[in-house]
Amino acid sequence: MTYSESLILSFFDMFMLVYIVFTLKSALQKNDLIKGMLGTMVGAILVSAIGYYSSNQVISFTVNIIIAFLIIKIIMRSDLKMIIFTYVYSLTILGTIQLLTILFFRIFRDSREYTFAMNLLIQILTAIMVMIILRLLPIKRFYIILIKENRWMRIVVTNVFIVYCVLVILWNTNLNEFLNSILGVLILVVIIMLINTLMITHGVSNQILSEKIKLYDMYFPVIEDIIEEVRTKQHDYHNHIQTLNALNSVNYTTDEFKQYYERVITNDIWTKLIRLDNKVLMAFLYSKYIHAQKRNVNIEFQIHNHFFESQIQDYELVEVFGILIDNSIEATLEVDAKDFEVLMSYEDGMNVIQTRNKARPISYDKLMLTLKKERHADIKGKHGYGLHKLSNIVNNSKGHIIVHYDNESQEVIVRVEIPESLK
Repeated sequence: MTYSESLILSFFDMFMLVYIVFTLKSALQKNDLIKGMLGTMVGAILVSAIGYYSSNQVISFTVNIIIAFLIIKIIMRSDLKMIIFTYVYSLTILGTIQLLTILFFRIFRDSREYTFAMNLLIQILTAIMVMIILRLLPIKRFYIILIKENRWMRIVVTNVFIVYCVLVILWNTNLNEFLNSILGVLILVVIIMLINTLMITHGVSNQILSEKIKLYDMYFPVIEDIIEEVRTKQHDYHNHIQTLNALNSVNYTTDEFKQYYERVITNDIWTKLIRLDNKVLMAFLYSKYIHAQKRNVNIEFQIHNHFFESQIQDYELVEVFGILIDNSIEATLEVDAKDFEVLMSYEDGMNVIQTRNKARPISYDKLMLTLKKERHADIKGKHGYGLHKLSNIVNNSKGHIIVHYDNESQEVIVRVEIPESLK
């Protein structure tokens, strides 16, 4: 095969790869098209030149990957990880279509020797098939779901890429001797396991850190409001103390003194929340209390467990309380009730979170359907929103969710039990 023939075939390879990458890009600009066209031509020239003048297939393979990475980097403007994912995804699509085209020719031509004209015809048909398939199938949607939004699939793709590179290099060096060597196989397995472990650990750590940062960013302003509220309360308490002293000085009865004292304590949410050991949870519950007040709903907190110690992270704990309280608020408003109860307690090694609120019987049915992950077209209400997520968090922590509807009091009771942390 001459250099010009190799250049033409390499051009088709580069063109199809760039075309797939263009399809995967979210917002395509004019500059991207120009860069892609230049990258296709320069890449084809370099790949064909190295493949033609160099007998070392490993060098040719490595240069091919580097050029492809540079083109994807210029078009997608992504980091190295996303370049790898995009490259493997695009290469899989291109390789599959090329293989199907070659198999189609093998059916009608029983020969393993292909002339330049035959190879060119295969490349042209492959390019046409690539364009048609990218038009007909939701390739971009698959890319977003499988690659961008799926951390585990990204790990699989990385593994495939590593194994692919190692096998290609070994195939062009001395694959048989390596595979016959137990030590060689063990080294390959250990490398893959090490990379997997690092990626999974790094991914989980990043997810937890991201959720924590999101949580703190969300509730630090609430904590600042709390500090300001405490400063305001200092003045109020000073007035209450003066009133109690006045009552005492004019010899008011003990009952009147006690009634005033209980009224002051009952109206103060801080007497219940301030003793919580988890300050993030305290701030969150206060924000939910204020939110409910603005909707003319009062939350009655019954806190018998001030040290909520469990395996779940703070952001997950906040989500558990948030889902339960939001659903209780919605159910309470549906029946025009004025308040509901949130209970925190500890029983038999389990942290208990329980909400009790007025609700129609249909609300209970919605809760059960949502917890069972059933879907019905006639269920369009907001009540039960988020309970899929609640169920996942509780199940992952080896906990339990108990839902009960009391027909006599017309109240729905949702009880969440989460095991205490093991120290």
